[in-house]
Amino acid sequence: GNGSIFASPGCINWTSRDSGVTTKLNDATWTGEQIVVVGVGGVILTSPDGVQWTPRTSGTTETLIDVFQSGSSTVALGGNGTILTSADGVTWTKRTSGVTEPLIGGTWSGTRLVVVGVGGKILTSEDGISWQPRTSGTTRNLHLVEWDGSQYLVAGQLGTLLTSPDGITWTQRAFATTPEFTGLVWTGQLFVAATHTGEIHTSPDGITWTQQNPVPSAGFRELVWTG
Repeated sequence: GNGSIFASPGCINWTSRDSGVTTKLNDATWTGEQIVVVGVGGVILTSPDGVQWTPRTSGTTETLIDVFQSGSSTVALGGNGTILTSADGVTWTKRTSGVTEPLIGGTWSGTRLVVVGVGGKILTSEDGISWQPRTSGTTRNLHLVEWDGSQYLVAGQLGTLLTSPDGITWTQRAFATTPEFTGLVWTGQLFVAATHTGEIHTSPDGITWTQQNPVPSAGFRELVWTG
């Protein structure tokens, strides 16, 4: 629900926490020191423990869709090409993306940031400040991007899959069906992808995929690997 946050010390018993907002919250990340949550209207909240939440000034009213950690910086993405970065989760700086389409997902390889979005948009950056557009070869919406240690994998609309060793040159990969990919994670051995129809697919290389379960009645929203 709008503004809802639930926290659990062991992922068994969950307690509702007061976020202080009533707007929809879209994504969260752990920075190593605190949790950062983003949402509609440019909302950013931080918490050291998941119990006490503090609103932060984002400097935008655009909906923030994704947030992820990249070394010493946290990156938030959203509507109208919005990219925000912060070193502490408190002070946020808007960066020039050069695009107006919503940016939906991002990752960091250790040396390069890759961000993807609506209309096949892919941007890369070495520092989170200067961003360069890259040719994806598709106009389909790109939702997710992961790094496996040697390549990036992008997943998106209608079964779209792209791979790249450097984030600059991209190769389209075939997928047997045309799902909307809604979750993607690298476990250290496998890519695991979830779809809007509730399918789970795994791949060791982003090219050859195996479906792992029957289709349940509801779709998935996100995947997380704990280690």
